[in-house]
Amino acid sequence: MATEPLIVTSTQDGTNVVIELAGAFDVSSVAKFTTAVDEVLAVRRPTVVEIDASALSFADASAMDALVRAQQHAARHGTKLHITRASDALERLLALTGLHRVLCRDRR
Repeated sequence: MATEPLIVTSTQDGTNVVIELAGAFDVSSVAKFTTAVDEVLAVRRPTVVEIDASALSFADASAMDALVRAQQHAARHGTKLHITRASDALERLLALTGLHRVLCRDRR
């Protein structure tokens, strides 16, 4: 497991929210990410949530699971959630698992 903490920030532009992730996204930081997504959906009620994960230094299988669950949770709220930018570490996992087709916008 990586020791660098996950930093989660969010900004809103109209009905869209961008959640930025930096640091290590692993089993120890899933709750922090999930709480942030829950708060965005409940309080801001966006139509689209974009995940900017370009500053992630590490991601593991628990991060992938959390992203899929977040997308499903958002869909239950009528919100689209997708990754717009991914770090190399996350990009490798997305490609390896095939989840880039599900989680990423504008992918082949």
